[in-house]
Amino acid sequence: MDHKKVEGLIRELLIEIGEDPDREGLVQTPHRMAKAFDFLTSGYRADSRSLINGAIFTQETNNMVIARDIEIYSLCEHHMLPWATALSPQPSPLTEPRPRGSDKQEYTDMSLAAPLGSAIEEANPQFTIHIL
Repeated sequence: MDHKKVEGLIRELLIEIGEDPDREGLVQTPHRMAKAFDFLTSGYRADSRSLINGAIFTQETNNMVIARDIEIYSLCEHHMLPWATALSPQPSPLTEPRPRGSDKQEYTDMSLAAPLGSAIEEANPQFTIHIL
């Protein structure tokens, strides 16, 4: 992502809505927003398999390891506003199964299922989504 370009666009947006981007409280806002958008859209530049980092291995045990409340941050694709949720995959231990990007909150489960299932080689991954 081109941070300088995004900062310029945010500066223009501030002017368009009637704000003074040189006002003390807003001087760093374009920079902060560019960093926030970089974080919230980092999933477009990430690979699910590299996020798991080989943490899936065969174990001779019948114990279950459960990862819970994995924070997921995204952008509403309708309004580009940030939102958050938490994911509890079951039974696979993952750290961040779905990269960040824009989504409809209503379809988060579907957008998580494909990369999650592919990365852990599971046809039908099970998980619980918590509204934060």
